[in-house]
Amino acid sequence: MVSVFKTNVTNNQESRLVINHLECMYPKINIEFDLEDVDNMLIIEGDNYKEDEIASLLFNLGFGCELLPF
Repeated sequence: MVSVFKTNVTNNQESRLVINHLECMYPKINIEFDLEDVDNMLIIEGDNYKEDEIASLLFNLGFGCELLPF
């Protein structure tokens, strides 16, 4: 499963913070940001994760997050 989220994460420090939290929640998924894209995309690949939990985590960390159709 692959999920792509539009975020307002803008730099490597912010992306590292998000990735660290997500890796604790979901150690077996692949996580990456494309901060060069206009949507500052967060790309999640793997199994057994919940898109709403990912969006909630970003919100709790102070970031916006919207699931994009893929």
